[in-house]
Amino acid sequence: MKERGLDMAGQVSKGVKEYLGKTIFAHTITVCGDAEENCPAIFLSMGKHEHWPFDDPAEFEGPDSERLAFARKIRDEIDSRIRVWLADQNIQPV
Repeated sequence: MKERGLDMAGQVSKGVKEYLGKTIFAHTITVCGDAEENCPAIFLSMGKHEHWPFDDPAEFEGPDSERLAFARKIRDEIDSRIRVWLADQNIQPV
């Protein structure tokens, strides 16, 4: 993410339970099979739900250079898909 100018320092993954009963989502997008299978139904039934099946870079096996290249590939695929989604929603990215 730093390569793209995004500082992720101090950021941590958050479980969905942190949001249960506190937030209503207009859109829920899952990006891996595990999330699609294990995301609480309450999230998938509120607003619009889409599943974008991307390969999981954490599951890729190989030398570090190949793992990094694969992670970059998936990052770029997600970036492209988000841009299409934003355009579909008539939202201009910043």
